[in-house]
Amino acid sequence: RKASETVLRPIGDTGSEVLLVTRDDIVYGLGSNQYGCLGIGAYNEATEPAEIVELRNKQITKLVYGSRHVLALTSCGEIYSWGDNSYGQLGNMNTFECLRPTLVGKHILAVQCGAHHTLALTTSGQVFSWGRNNYGQTGTGNNTNQLIPTKINALEPHYVVAIACGGAHSLALTSRGVVFGWGNNSYGQLGIGNTSHQVTPVQ
Repeated sequence: RKASETVLRPIGDTGSEVLLVTRDDIVYGLGSNQYGCLGIGAYNEATEPAEIVELRNKQITKLVYGSRHVLALTSCGEIYSWGDNSYGQLGNMNTFECLRPTLVGKHILAVQCGAHHTLALTTSGQVFSWGRNNYGQTGTGNNTNQLIPTKINALEPHYVVAIACGGAHSLALTSRGVVFGWGNNSYGQLGIGNTSHQVTPVQ
């Protein structure tokens, strides 16, 4: 097997798992497989590359991961999620672990993971979020965990071109060069001059 150098990632909260995409567009997982993060349909560890069948020939362009969950972005803007789902971070309407990739979004330009939450940027410049929300990291105006992708309405007047996640905080960059932050701000990581957590995006 010849692996693409652009999509070969160690994953997991202990870094004990690896995902790779070959040049012929086949995705494999290997390693400890905690929380089903390898996406191979079982909890067994994989001491040799095991194919993630659902992602075959999907033209994966990016793999992102939180502490215990994984998402894959395809060239046509689809995103698939799998792994731990205790806080709804997979965006599939429940909180059950998912051992195989499940389609959770289309028309996506970029996707990012925090420890237990996820952000997706659409091709129209909108941002959707889901997962753990104890610090307001989903930016939806409350502290309720989000089980499905939810549009961040506070960013609606802006055209977002880039997104990023910390463990429990989030950032967005607009087409006019303005940065917004929300979520955990215990150490001033939002850069807003205080240490108050923010449940909606703040410039």
